[in-house]
Amino acid sequence: FVVVRKGEEKMTFASKKEADAHDKLLDMADAFTDWLLQSGMQMDETQAENLGLYLAE
Repeated sequence: FVVVRKGEEKMTFASKKEADAHDKLLDMADAFTDWLLQSGMQMDETQAENLGLYLAE
């Protein structure tokens, strides 16, 4: 099973359950990234994406 985000293949998993869990984690990371970018904190998009992924994990 393959996780695809924004038309780009991100990761391949042996089971649908693992792929769904990773997809959910990426959805949460996207939500955190959007929140961080709108917060007014001084960070660029890459920093917000990295922190969003860290928080989601």
